[in-house]
Amino acid sequence: MSLLTPSSRKAVKALSLMIVALIAMTSFTSCDDDDDEWYYTVEGSWEQVAPPTREYVYYEFYEDGYGNYIVDDPRYGADYYEFSWWVSGSSLTIDYGGGDVEYYSWSVQGSTLYLYPDYGNPIVLNAIH
Repeated sequence: MSLLTPSSRKAVKALSLMIVALIAMTSFTSCDDDDDEWYYTVEGSWEQVAPPTREYVYYEFYEDGYGNYIVDDPRYGADYYEFSWWVSGSSLTIDYGGGDVEYYSWSVQGSTLYLYPDYGNPIVLNAIH
């Protein structure tokens, strides 16, 4: 003789299925923080539009955490400076090596990247497509 009525069995079965679904959802949800998202908005090639310079200035941020700072002077040619970079929240660090490190706060609006140094005006970069 069963202690559960047919309607009670249905309720227990539905409750069991809901618990299994909840466990499955929790299992497939990552506990990893979303810092990786920051890289995707900085990655790419950018042309400096402000402050104005006599040369063309470009930044290339590669997915692997390395990049190039390029100063292209029409009279003398281009100089390439390699760097490593990383993001932590709204802070961007560019390390050129040899103790030459730059720190910025940053934001992206549309296809424009703004780098805010601790001093002076922001560096404004437009995405190169």
